[in-house]
Amino acid sequence: MQDVLKLVKPTAEERKKIKGIISEFSKAVRIKGAKTEIGGSIAKDTWLKGEHDLDIYVKFDQKKYANKDISAILKKSLQRKYKAEDVHGSRTYYRINEGKYVLEVIPILDIRKASHAANITDVSPFHVRWVRKHKKLADEIRLAKALCKANNIYGAESYIKGFSGYVLEILIAHYGSFGKLIKAAARWGATTVLDPERHHRNKNVRFMLNRSKLESPLILIDPVQPDRNAAAGLGEDKYLKLIKLAKDCTRKPSMTLFEKKTADVQELKKKSIVLEAQALEGRRDVIGAKLLKAFEFITQELEKNDFAIKKADWQWNPGQKAVMWFAIKEERLESEKKHMGPPLKMKERVESFRQKWKNLELKNEGGRCYVMIKRKHASARDLVKETLKDGYLKDKAKSLRLA
Repeated sequence: MQDVLKLVKPTAEERKKIKGIISEFSKAVRIKGAKTEIGGSIAKDTWLKGEHDLDIYVKFDQKKYANKDISAILKKSLQRKYKAEDVHGSRTYYRINEGKYVLEVIPILDIRKASHAANITDVSPFHVRWVRKHKKLADEIRLAKALCKANNIYGAESYIKGFSGYVLEILIAHYGSFGKLIKAAARWGATTVLDPERHHRNKNVRFMLNRSKLESPLILIDPVQPDRNAAAGLGEDKYLKLIKLAKDCTRKPSMTLFEKKTADVQELKKKSIVLEAQALEGRRDVIGAKLLKAFEFITQELEKNDFAIKKADWQWNPGQKAVMWFAIKEERLESEKKHMGPPLKMKERVESFRQKWKNLELKNEGGRCYVMIKRKHASARDLVKETLKDGYLKDKAKSLRLA
């Protein structure tokens, strides 16, 4: 794994550059009763080479600012030097472009206990402190992040529904190393429940959390917030992909597992219906969510029209075209399909069925009536072409077409 670490561990030059950016920001943004603090993976020292998103917390004194709009106060201060983009979350924060680096400036209240949080973001420094208690595992965490990133299952954004950096940090701390996480993940079942700090010792975790927090296949009790599932946003497909990766890694460890998987359109076209999409402009999470909705809509239309999907997936890297692909069991179906009616002994319902389909021949199969109806689309490709004209897709991408 040392070869992998050489590829993913930040260089001394990167560290120096980021330290300078943060120092300059701290000098430029001064608010009475507030202080700046680096956050996220930079503060935890679990970041990967080439990462350009920097989290900076601006911590406001809780007593002084408890009932004030700290987002508005921060924005006013930022405007003296920076052009900041509003990002609307549970509390508005700001995005600043500094060359190839992006600063995400997050206003939070400076609290002493996680339970004192007025907003979920106020707890972020506690996540940092907890992960830093396991700083000897920083490189093990990097390996887990690199594996997930290379295989497109990294990121908690709603359009990805993958493993967040914090989730991977907790998992490595819980299991003790990258290798132990891989061995454990290879044995995960349909659902996995983990409570690293044993907050709910001798209790059924499922009765301790809100039902909405139990829908993900991985229930991972947040070490600093016992009532929170840190993996609540994880999708089942990403969970299953990690299990498969873990099995592959256990059977035959290889550097290729850590190499970025980019969709090969020409190769995919040999076995799948492939679409290319030009994303809209705007915030990454917003335009990514629109692309996901387009993918889901097309998937639903295929399934609704009896096309069995063997595999469907999509990939998008900001700044590039998105690729969606659908491997269909049978791309062409019979021109007609059997439409079953009620049992023949239910005479009133049979007569109603007969009237509805009076232009078609009523047939009998095993004591039930049926008719043969013409499919609107017998070809999956023709259906997709028609679906691309649907008004629902108009605002989901700049362009969406068959590759």
